[in-house]
Amino acid sequence: DDLPTKVKWAEDFLEVPRDNKTGVVKGNGAIITLGNIHFQEDGTALVSASRYIANLAAIGMTYIVERVDGVWQVVGDTGRGWIS
Repeated sequence: DDLPTKVKWAEDFLEVPRDNKTGVVKGNGAIITLGNIHFQEDGTALVSASRYIANLAAIGMTYIVERVDGVWQVVGDTGRGWIS
């Protein structure tokens, strides 16, 4: 089984508790940020997302999402991403 997940919504990246020196998210957490949704002519959508754990521990890319049986699912990515 997966470990229990606790999600806390934050209005701003800066309000998430982090270590002052390293930037590590307190409580072994991560900050997940979703960007704007860009709908495509083929019915899919592009959504940028990033995951931040500490000052030099972050990753991001743009995902392709598609509605499958009424539920939006990630079906791929654009092949370009970044890592820090």
